[in-house]
Amino acid sequence: MMHLTRTIFFGAVHLLDSSPAVSERTMGYDYKLDITVKGNLNQKTGIVVNIVHIDEMIQTVMQNIDGNLLDELEFFRENKPSLENLLIYFWNELEGLFIDAELDKIKIQQTPFIYGEIGGNDKMNVYVTKLFHFSSAHRLHSNFLNQEENIELFGKCNNLYGHGHNYKLEVTVKGRPDPKTGAVIHYKSFEDIVKERVVNLFDHKHINADLEMFENKNPTSEMLLYVIWDLLKDEISGLYKIGIWETDKNYFEYYGHDHE
Repeated sequence: MMHLTRTIFFGAVHLLDSSPAVSERTMGYDYKLDITVKGNLNQKTGIVVNIVHIDEMIQTVMQNIDGNLLDELEFFRENKPSLENLLIYFWNELEGLFIDAELDKIKIQQTPFIYGEIGGNDKMNVYVTKLFHFSSAHRLHSNFLNQEENIELFGKCNNLYGHGHNYKLEVTVKGRPDPKTGAVIHYKSFEDIVKERVVNLFDHKHINADLEMFENKNPTSEMLLYVIWDLLKDEISGLYKIGIWETDKNYFEYYGHDHE
């Protein structure tokens, strides 16, 4: 089984409120849409599916969306024009349209700081990821190893004075959109919790020296994920995954203790 992803860019606006008094107030986004299909390789043609056909199917749906007011579509008269419901709309419209391939996943990037996904092995839920930033210093050093072992394992990252990173933290929640809000979670509360419990705790800190919780923990990115999960698991409903970009080359993710 092979997977193929086609990326499309589009713009759309929606009303901020359905009441007549503010019916002219709108908000718009330039979206990035990734459509992933899966299928078997055709040994004669060397392809899974004709990309031209994928584009044609997408355009039949996109002509009602791109550059338009979402609220004018019948689906969005009954469902809030949220990121989550936009994912569900595309899934409902595209599922079953492709020849020689099956719709597998849809991802929509609404801004550089939030994206949503639907599909894969779980088509009942929508997954929304928000991006946060913090800058911290750390020294990779385990109290359970001697000095020679630490130097051998961590090299220059065991430098006594440490080094720093501009971390990018991705927090993913899953669920079904609330009929009243169109969202899987209250975004303001979501952001406030992550900022209060994680960003403010780690930002501009030396993790080894300033955070007591790391007194006997080596502050690797893996360990940061483990600790951050514990900080958020009881505060955020539907918490699904945490990811950390330590650098542009190093990414780590964790699905919680229940998945170990």
